[in-house]
Amino acid sequence: MVKICKKCGKLFSCLMNIAKYCHSCRDTIKYYETNPIIVIHCKTCGKEIKTNKTVQLFCDANCRKEFHYARKVETVKCAFCGEEFDRSTSKKKYCSHECYLKAKQVRDDARRNGGEIEVS
Repeated sequence: MVKICKKCGKLFSCLMNIAKYCHSCRDTIKYYETNPIIVIHCKTCGKEIKTNKTVQLFCDANCRKEFHYARKVETVKCAFCGEEFDRSTSKKKYCSHECYLKAKQVRDDARRNGGEIEVS
């Protein structure tokens, strides 16, 4: 396929229809020339950011870390003892490691005996 280079205007051949620049021009094109600068706001602090990266969400590494490590805490009941506790992940079902081990023992005993799981 023969196309016209967007930078120098010369004809060049390419295998696919996606090429925009000839071989000599494609290495000289800067990323910022093809992607215009846009203004976004940091998801953590709201600071205005001028960038040419469309996927940038945070103004710096600290804001990114703060956003990703921020814990959303909810109060739930322990699946074994029924005591209320604060959990920071949606997967946590037990208030402590001891309750987890006791529940696991009950499950394992029930499986071995072929009976139903009984939680006290």
